[in-house]
Amino acid sequence: MFAIHPVINTRSHSRTNTALGMTLILLGMTACQSRPEDVSREVVGTATYRERISLPDEAQLMISLVDMANPADAGPTIAEFSRLDPGSPPYSFRLPYLEKAVDPNGSYGVDAQISAAGETLFHTPEPVPVLTGGSPDDGVEVLMIRSNNRATPFP
Repeated sequence: MFAIHPVINTRSHSRTNTALGMTLILLGMTACQSRPEDVSREVVGTATYRERISLPDEAQLMISLVDMANPADAGPTIAEFSRLDPGSPPYSFRLPYLEKAVDPNGSYGVDAQISAAGETLFHTPEPVPVLTGGSPDDGVEVLMIRSNNRATPFP
């Protein structure tokens, strides 16, 4: 029995494969390059309060990364974390943000609050410094204080 095999010009296939391979490598390298301003970072930490208080079912925990350029005014929010019915403290959080949103010479902080039915139950008296000026971005500890008497003590 005879088999018919097509004649393949291996020299032209070799050049085509080489060119195709180089193109794919260059495209891959371009795709892997990220501009510094597009780099995603995160602030990681825990928020808590000292009182042994149970929260109402409709409670919401809100944690924000804020620009503290103007100490007299809450600056723009750069990142936010929110959780409904957060349970008991401590509350772990991750606040992802784009590096381009942070000025290395700026001042930033983490602000936290727990609210329910339009009332703030716990809050941070001042944002906790993070990111710049030697402040951490990992292991951030946020302590909230009681705002009112709506929450009820644990039995």
